[in-house]
Amino acid sequence: MAGLSSPGIGSGLDVTGIVTGLVQSEKVPFDARIAQQEEQATAKITAFGSLVSAVSAFEDAAKKLNDANNFELNKISPTSNEFFSTSVTSEAAPGSFKVEVVSIAQGQKLTSGGYAETDTVGSGTMSLTVNGSTLDLTLDGTETLRDLKDKINEADGNPGVTASIVTDNDGQHLVFTSDDIGLDNAITIAVADSDGNDTDNLGLSKFAFNGVDTADMQQTQEPKDAEILIDNFLRVTQSSNLFTNAIEGVSINVLKANDVGDNNAITVSQDKSQVGEALAEFASSYNKFLETSISLGRVNTDSKIVGKLVGESLLRSLTAQVKNILSSADSSSGLSLAALGITTNRDGTLDVDEKVLKEGVDNNFDAVKDLFVGDNSVMGKLTDTLKGYTGGDGLIQVKIDSYKTSLDRLEDERAKFAEKMTALENRLFSQFNAMDLLVGQLNSTGSYLAAQLENLPGVVRKD
Repeated sequence: MAGLSSPGIGSGLDVTGIVTGLVQSEKVPFDARIAQQEEQATAKITAFGSLVSAVSAFEDAAKKLNDANNFELNKISPTSNEFFSTSVTSEAAPGSFKVEVVSIAQGQKLTSGGYAETDTVGSGTMSLTVNGSTLDLTLDGTETLRDLKDKINEADGNPGVTASIVTDNDGQHLVFTSDDIGLDNAITIAVADSDGNDTDNLGLSKFAFNGVDTADMQQTQEPKDAEILIDNFLRVTQSSNLFTNAIEGVSINVLKANDVGDNNAITVSQDKSQVGEALAEFASSYNKFLETSISLGRVNTDSKIVGKLVGESLLRSLTAQVKNILSSADSSSGLSLAALGITTNRDGTLDVDEKVLKEGVDNNFDAVKDLFVGDNSVMGKLTDTLKGYTGGDGLIQVKIDSYKTSLDRLEDERAKFAEKMTALENRLFSQFNAMDLLVGQLNSTGSYLAAQLENLPGVVRKD
């Protein structure tokens, strides 16, 4: 059958096995070399990835200490009690204030008289006004109390009123509630009754309200502004329960009114604890960075463990620069890390004495700020150095990218080599098949000649 062949049928040789063996003799060392290089590149990428993670955390901790805002933080006491809650910003000046909550802001509620479920409310126009905005509703006389409720709540121009139905022994009542609190959001209801009389307490006239209770419209909750008295003298009134401008930098959210004449003290002071916590965080992140760099660049002859970045000049340069900056750290006033309770262990890591740290920060706050804040401070120099190694353009990322490029190149080599091996296999099969065909022809010719010789006269076969 044309197009089919059986390698080795002519010569008796295992042509397929021979070709496979020859191809494998080329592939095995190549695959081993590529696999080793890929493994090494991948290990480098992983190692540099762990290094940049540790350096970035260390850099963030240094930036925090280099930020002047962290040395201008305030704290307030109390942050909450039954009368108010407080918060403070860096704009507040240290000091104490007495605060009396005179009143809590609240919204208004108006309640209509009782209606049966099927009663209609009348025809004409109802105008709801809140804080200068008015909604006009036109009623044709077929609407029930529930229909009126829906018209109010679903109106696009609703000025800030929510209507609801409450049912008691007298029937259904329509309750008007202002959406926002304070006197400015009081509700006014004007009507233009179809019967021509807007004050006869018939039809829509029953819903009219202009700040005074009527027989059919009662104010069940009066609108109120919030009011506080500061230091028994300064009175502040507003529609919101959150006072943000009464004391600069201080927010007071009132919750409950004091008894008349009673008050609660609040105290604003400089918050130095955040700096101490940032220093402890800095020491911890430095230790993590140092432990990571040591493990990546260390050779342990006993365990035969070799760090993934042994011999990398980048690692040596980075650690040397960091140690040099920290070893020369002092402020213009002579304050050092050691004076703050941050000392160096024999292995190079930092140890923090929290008691000494707190005392050092509390007693030398300005000197601590001088040590850490500014371009020429220890943290300024450190962050400037570290940012050259981190980020998308940093030296570590450049290294990672170079090894990723190597992996791409190795992948290209693998693909090209696969094409080369395919071509080699095809060529070998072609050559061996040609040889196999020739050997088969020679064998056939030999057999024919032997048979002819046997038939010649005088030829005796030797059995």
